[in-house]
Amino acid sequence: MRHHSATHLLHHTLQEILGQHVQQKGSLVSHDRLRFDFSHTEAVTKDQLRNIEITVNSRIMENSVVSIQAMACDEAKAAGAKALFNEKYGDIVRTVTMGTSFELCGGTHVSRTGDIGAFKIIREGGIASGIRRIEALAGPLAWEAIYHQENDTEVQKNFATIKQRELEKTIEHLKEKMIAEQADRLRIEAKKIKDINVIGKRFGRCRP
Repeated sequence: MRHHSATHLLHHTLQEILGQHVQQKGSLVSHDRLRFDFSHTEAVTKDQLRNIEITVNSRIMENSVVSIQAMACDEAKAAGAKALFNEKYGDIVRTVTMGTSFELCGGTHVSRTGDIGAFKIIREGGIASGIRRIEALAGPLAWEAIYHQENDTEVQKNFATIKQRELEKTIEHLKEKMIAEQADRLRIEAKKIKDINVIGKRFGRCRP
């Protein structure tokens, strides 16, 4: 139910952010995820995905009542209900309204959008020419994905810090080794003058 209701909010948000050319081309709703295929000619950018995710979660937090109503098919379409072009509908259809989302649908839904809990996009990609796919999670599964993402980010930061420290130690070790090698070379070049080891070295050019 959470994933199904989240799919409606996602569809509505995609049209707002990407454009009214977006049309549903397929979907999968299960207990562990949702998958939504839609018409779009280019990859969805990171900024767009972020805006989509934020907008869907904002609509979830509005806690709008999910209203289900039977209507005449022509009346529902005239009122702006989204319908699948390849789907055949009878004279009487079932409409689902949640906030500004208004679609023809025969599936089960939550009572209020707040019941969805949270929404998290986990993947976006192309599956055919002009067809994109978004996979996402809702409810506790979404929170779990968010938690793991934060954990992974923290692990990456810690790993980067460790690598930086190791690099600094390696550089310091090389510096010490170079200094020691230079000192050894200078000792070899030393000449004794009256029992004193003298090292003579000229750096650069002497000016007159």
